[in-house]
Amino acid sequence: MIKTRLPELMLAFSKFGVLGPSELVNLLEGQICRSQSYRYLAELWKLKLVRRRAHSWSKVDAFEATHALLRATREDSVDVFRPLKEDELRHRIACVHVLIGLCRREFITGVALEHEIGSEEISRFCPRRVPDGIIEISQPGSASIEFALEVELSAKTRDRAGEILDIYEQTIRDGKHLCRGVLLVTGTDACFSLYESLLKERPASFRDWVLLSKDLDLSDVNENTLGHKLNTAHEHPRKPCESRRIVTHEGIKYLNDFSISSHLKGYRSVAGQLTARVE
Repeated sequence: MIKTRLPELMLAFSKFGVLGPSELVNLLEGQICRSQSYRYLAELWKLKLVRRRAHSWSKVDAFEATHALLRATREDSVDVFRPLKEDELRHRIACVHVLIGLCRREFITGVALEHEIGSEEISRFCPRRVPDGIIEISQPGSASIEFALEVELSAKTRDRAGEILDIYEQTIRDGKHLCRGVLLVTGTDACFSLYESLLKERPASFRDWVLLSKDLDLSDVNENTLGHKLNTAHEHPRKPCESRRIVTHEGIKYLNDFSISSHLKGYRSVAGQLTARVE
């Protein structure tokens, strides 16, 4: 049965860059269990499509896409994802965890990580800050809008946290850029309390566009904004977990990989080779 999931796993690593067993199970919930996830990861590792990564003190255990996998699945393979430094690993896994959870929310129709967003796209979105990710929110009866994702795991001084809010407040107030709001996820109670306190000092016109959460699973975020939580990410009709953020003449679009034929040539051929090798 492993062979039936390898192309799907390749696509997931091409999208998120790095995944741990927990994130893989969350992404494929209902289709694999944790013990099976290790078997899949072992197969990809044997084929030199992922490398194992571990953090020396935070007990983070993850697998990272290699250039071999990226070359097989996307045209921008060389520049799109650089190997993470050890001190970046814990933060990236947290960002991926949040984004995979968002892919199960009804109103989320696209997600993009930092490594998928070019400098020109950043200047159009929020010129003074590179967010940890971008999410597209499409509520019924309303035009789709994009929010920045910020995941804060480390302590921030009040001044530094205030600077981050300043950037987003000015960007949203100007209305000249694509960023329309911020989903701010904190990893500690202290960090949550800090941002909560700072936001109370901001005008309602900005506060209304900031979603603050102290849970990586976003259990404290109102369903009216993100939509109700689906049983699995793959129940979502738009498949945001497989989306790519594409700049078109009509604006920003989040397209499923299977809608972008130029990205599939290598993916299909290598997926076929993988299936044959596993057999």
